[in-house]
Amino acid sequence: MAKFKEAVLTRKGIALLAKAQAEHKSITFTGAVTGNGDYEDGEDISSRTSLKSEQQTFAPTLIRRQNETNVYVHFTITNYQEGDALEHGYYVTEIGLIANDPDEGEILYGIAIGEPGKCDYLPAYDSLLPAVIGVDFLIEVGNADQVNIVTDLSAYATHEEVEELKTLVDELSLEIHEVNLTNSNDFYFNNSAKTVALSAMRSTTDYRVDTEIQGNTINVGDIVVYDKQMNGFKIAYTGSAASVTVKCYISGGAA
Repeated sequence: MAKFKEAVLTRKGIALLAKAQAEHKSITFTGAVTGNGDYEDGEDISSRTSLKSEQQTFAPTLIRRQNETNVYVHFTITNYQEGDALEHGYYVTEIGLIANDPDEGEILYGIAIGEPGKCDYLPAYDSLLPAVIGVDFLIEVGNADQVNIVTDLSAYATHEEVEELKTLVDELSLEIHEVNLTNSNDFYFNNSAKTVALSAMRSTTDYRVDTEIQGNTINVGDIVVYDKQMNGFKIAYTGSAASVTVKCYISGGAA
């Protein structure tokens, strides 16, 4: 799990907060930004007006006032938004919250920096199910009369929706095969390789094969799955045992 330091209001954020308090106006959050910039210990991040290395922008999906001084904002980082697939993965080391200043327009209101070595990696989109990272952002609003949020829930699926979809796809595409492998060669050699034909053709070779040895595991060694095709794969074991039975659980690959 990623670990971030306490979020800090930027100077522009502090100015907007003071303006909202003095003029009894609302604060409207319009987006969130992520990046992979590096920061030094003790660096003054409150002076920043943008992230060091911005990678993506997202619409917040939920806002809830916690108390008189703080609000909770949730948004989902994903490697696929409608019409916008992430081509290069990155470590999410910086996160910012964007607010609308009535005089200046959109500003970087608050920023949080990840702990070195404890940041999540967002991979490039692989044309299958999107990767998602849920972010909970606690930010100060003082006693501003009202806090608003601009959302665009049609832009991408929420974390819960993606997880539900992934579970459904995996359940629909799950195959179970019990495979008997034999080895007739002498010690140090193994000819147990066997081809397993899939009952349902996959649309990609990026499906998952989980294996479970049935019965005795003595001298079985490792179970190796390789040469995956859309209609099947090869499987073998590396040990000197004369035979082994392996149960294979195949899922994914958008069958």
